[in-house]
Amino acid sequence: MLGPFVNILDYNVVNVSLPQMMSGLATDVLTIRWVVTCFLISTAVMMPSLGWIGRVLGNKNLYLTGLIVFTSASALCGLAPNVYVLIALRVVQGLGAGVLMPMSMVLMVENYPPEKRGMGTALWGLGASLGSVMGLPLGGYFADAVDWRAVFYVNLVPGGLAILGTLLFVPASKRERRLPFDVWGCLTLTATLVSLLVALSQGQREGWDSALILTLFAICGTAFVLFLVIEWRSTTPLVDIRLYRRSLYVKGTLVALMMGLFFHGSTFLSVLFAQLLLDFSVQNTALALLPGSIAMVLTTPLVGWMLDRIDGRIPMLIGLAIYGICCYMMLLADMRIGFAYIMWSYIWRGLGLGFLYPPVYSVAIKGISLEQTRGASSLLNLQVTLGGAFSVSLLTTLIDARQTVYQARFAETQMLSAVGTQQALSIFAQVADAIGVGAASLQGYALGLLQGVVRREALVHALNDGFYVVILVGLCSVAIILTMWTGRQPRI
Repeated sequence: MLGPFVNILDYNVVNVSLPQMMSGLATDVLTIRWVVTCFLISTAVMMPSLGWIGRVLGNKNLYLTGLIVFTSASALCGLAPNVYVLIALRVVQGLGAGVLMPMSMVLMVENYPPEKRGMGTALWGLGASLGSVMGLPLGGYFADAVDWRAVFYVNLVPGGLAILGTLLFVPASKRERRLPFDVWGCLTLTATLVSLLVALSQGQREGWDSALILTLFAICGTAFVLFLVIEWRSTTPLVDIRLYRRSLYVKGTLVALMMGLFFHGSTFLSVLFAQLLLDFSVQNTALALLPGSIAMVLTTPLVGWMLDRIDGRIPMLIGLAIYGICCYMMLLADMRIGFAYIMWSYIWRGLGLGFLYPPVYSVAIKGISLEQTRGASSLLNLQVTLGGAFSVSLLTTLIDARQTVYQARFAETQMLSAVGTQQALSIFAQVADAIGVGAASLQGYALGLLQGVVRREALVHALNDGFYVVILVGLCSVAIILTMWTGRQPRI
């Protein structure tokens, strides 16, 4: 449980603290984004290799190594003298993080009997939920009240406890010392993931039709085709593609991809709404989102109890239905809502994800042998990571385009001769006069205020469109879940 906890904790505290890092390291927005992007890339690249590494080192040793690398790199990140050293250390930290989520799931499956794995999966998800609960407020507090370097030191205590607990309580796993490594499979998959994630992270800035982004997508597609050919012919493949003979696992990976999209996408949209439209500070935003994370934590034990007794599709469908309440509330949101509205929408989101998150993993790996659980769990977590990266890129592009459309549409209705425009300008002029704006500048100031209102209203509608996309993804997930037969699967 501590592995997922410290992983999600780090993700949240670092993202919240990026503005303070940017000022503390005297760098710009484009450079500081690589602190997150490089961590994400190295995490994703590490995951598919865990099947082979786990067989060589053993599950316990691999998990322990990941914890040590992650925790040590966290301490060094806090000591980074400049942004480039920080980015390099985040790459190392990401390699450790890529081990934590999948291998903690593997150890749970290895040490829990089948009839208790539902509760085991829920406890595994509880760690991630607690990391989400504590990450935002801790990150906001340490970045504002202490120093951005402190956000990396937050990982040291839970990381150290996880290392100690693994050494003392986790039984040793069997190892295979002589096992050939699929070098070409690793290289082609690494090229696929690196080119894809760099393209997704830089597409909005460079332009999706730019030569750089199109080249990266071409490299991604070519490398992926080569990877499939290599894996199909290899006697010791990096990724066991036989897993995809199981329809239940294929559908589980699709739901995991979509879950990553709306898990990260809804948070991204809610934070934008709170900070850009409601002018929430980082700390107030974290406090508004905190009850939702607590709701997710409280839901998890109930879901674990359900998974050991009923069809796993039922809590998944319940979760998506509850999650829909959050999206519906945000579709109705405008600039008149306040702290309580954001808080309640996020509570519904937390309850929904609490019902959805553990069953996806539990159902997808049902019936898979212990030997194949490493690879299966790694690929599931990779899908969630890719879904999150894709969601932020997609929604950023969508919001930018739709805000431009809405702003032009609203501007067309604001003719100076229109009664509503004249009334708004009159009110703005009174405000300007009250704060001492000179008569010569009065009309220009009022027009500026009106344009600001138009921009903000356009952003409201653009964010609403983003939630329509999230709802559409949720409906696709429902359709897939309804076809997930949890009975007998092909033997592989």
